[in-house]
Amino acid sequence: MSEFSLPEHTELTLSVQGRKLAPLICYEIAYPELTRRSAREADMIITVSNDAWFGDSLAAEQHLQIARMRAIENGRWLIRGTNDGITAVVAPDGNIVERISREQAGVLSASVPSMRGNTPYQLWGIAPVLFISFMLLGFTLWPRTRHSFKNNTVTG
Repeated sequence: MSEFSLPEHTELTLSVQGRKLAPLICYEIAYPELTRRSAREADMIITVSNDAWFGDSLAAEQHLQIARMRAIENGRWLIRGTNDGITAVVAPDGNIVERISREQAGVLSASVPSMRGNTPYQLWGIAPVLFISFMLLGFTLWPRTRHSFKNNTVTG
C-alpha cells in the first residue's frame, strides 16, 4: 500500500448540482498538498470523518483546526461532517460559520456560495517555503572566507 498512488490525470473533484466539490475523507484534510490539488478546480471543499476513535481527547478540535487551515490556504468554503466529532461550515477566511459540537446529534444548515480563482498557495504550493529553506541552508553551509591579517606589530 505504501506505493499506492493515483494516476497523474485523475479527476479529484465531484460534480453535484453544477458545483464542483473537492472531497476529502477523514485525515486526508491534514495533507495540504493533497487538498490543494483537489481544491484547485473545485468550488468548495467537503470532508467527512469518523472522529469517534479520538475518544475523549483534544484531537477532534485539532482535526477541525487543520480543516480550517485548508480553507484559508485554498480560499474555499469548507463543509465538514463527522459522526462523533465536530461538524462545521468554515468560511474561506477560516471562521466557523455554523457548528455542531461533539457528541451532539443535529442537522447543520448553511448557505455556502461557490468560490473560484486561485490563492497564492494554490498557485505555488510549498515551493516558496522550500526555496527559502534551501537558500537559508545554502547560506549557512557556504564556506566562510576568513580574512587573515598580518601581524603588524611595531617593535621598538
